[in-house]
Amino acid sequence: MKAKIEDIHRAVTFGKLRNVQQLIDRKKLAFCRDQMGATPLHKAVIYGQTEIIHYLLDKFPSVIHSRDHQCT
Repeated sequence: MKAKIEDIHRAVTFGKLRNVQQLIDRKKLAFCRDQMGATPLHKAVIYGQTEIIHYLLDKFPSVIHSRDHQCT
């Protein structure tokens, strides 16, 4: 599972939308955190991956409420 989470975050970082779509096959994975506590949505925002941001928010709208290290 750890390898899959790393793959998700790597795909988000590099803007690989198709990979993200394939890897996030369960809602739980839309909330998976990296070693720094960031979710895929946080990573997409940090790296300016707008297509992935839109995908995550359309497919998993509740990810908008995810906190990063107790911050919004």
